[in-house]
Amino acid sequence: MSALTFLLQRPTAVLTVTVGLLVLGIVSLNIIPVSLLPETAIPQIAVQINYEGNAAIELERSIVQPIRNQLLQVNRLEDTR
Repeated sequence: MSALTFLLQRPTAVLTVTVGLLVLGIVSLNIIPVSLLPETAIPQIAVQINYEGNAAIELERSIVQPIRNQLLQVNRLEDTR
């Protein structure tokens, strides 16, 4: 007896198994957490500047602003503080 004739001769069993698998699928969909993206660390760049003996406005104009302009050329950079 082939599998096809077995399934055709027992439609109630096929329907019962199909409904059972559907119910198990719905229950497991609600119980098992699904994550599309795994937890990953966000890459960060840190730049520390020590330039003693100058005013903050001079530091901003001569050092920080050129570095910030260069960092803005990085693709998908979201924030510069």
